[in-house]
Amino acid sequence: MAIGLSLYAASLYFQTPKKPEPAKSAPADEVSIDKLLKQLTPEEAKKQEEKQEPSEKPKSQTPQAMKYLEEVTALYRCSIEFGKAVGAQVDENDSAAASRQIEGYRSDLENLADTNERRGSPYIKDAVKFTCAALKNQQIIALRKDSKVSGVFLKILNFHLREWDRIQLDKAKFERQEEIRVAKEEAQEDARVMEAKILAITMIAAAGIAFAIFMIIALYLIFAKIETNLRRIANNGQELVPNTHAETSPITS
Repeated sequence: MAIGLSLYAASLYFQTPKKPEPAKSAPADEVSIDKLLKQLTPEEAKKQEEKQEPSEKPKSQTPQAMKYLEEVTALYRCSIEFGKAVGAQVDENDSAAASRQIEGYRSDLENLADTNERRGSPYIKDAVKFTCAALKNQQIIALRKDSKVSGVFLKILNFHLREWDRIQLDKAKFERQEEIRVAKEEAQEDARVMEAKILAITMIAAAGIAFAIFMIIALYLIFAKIETNLRRIANNGQELVPNTHAETSPITS
């Protein structure tokens, strides 16, 4: 029994914590043109305008010279192509006006990107990619041609900004929950291993006590047997020794 307890205790004592499943990355999500189209329909657009909170005002900061110029220039070209597609009058020869327009876009987008740690350069690149794709969408072009929606360019940018922030917040929340899950599972495993070690030490102590009791009983029986044998030998010896003190009868003539 003591040996069995010792072996089992050893298996408990040398247990190690199991590694939890690694933290998962947030599910892939991106700004959807389909969702934009729903919000650009006249009925939905009116609902959005009624419940929409005031647009975020960029915080003033010292701009870095011509930051995001390449991306914003591509965005400006997309807006020009959209104007042509919907039949608007577009003057491509006024380079001074184009430069002012580009700088205005660039300054606004820079402030939006650099005043929120979840935006930055990735936000700018995605905003340009999404807005250009939306401006080439035939359904959006048709809505503008039919005068069913106005201010398409800014509406697309504002929609993308709201969706980008929502996606980043959801991503941060998911990743935080994963970090909490991993930390919780690691703590549970550490507690389980500690409990196993405590149980192992307790079982080793019990095995030691059981072995000690066994040895005490065994020694007691051995010494008791020795004592019994010695007494038996002593008794047998006394029976074999002649009685020298027996009375002798007198000699008569």
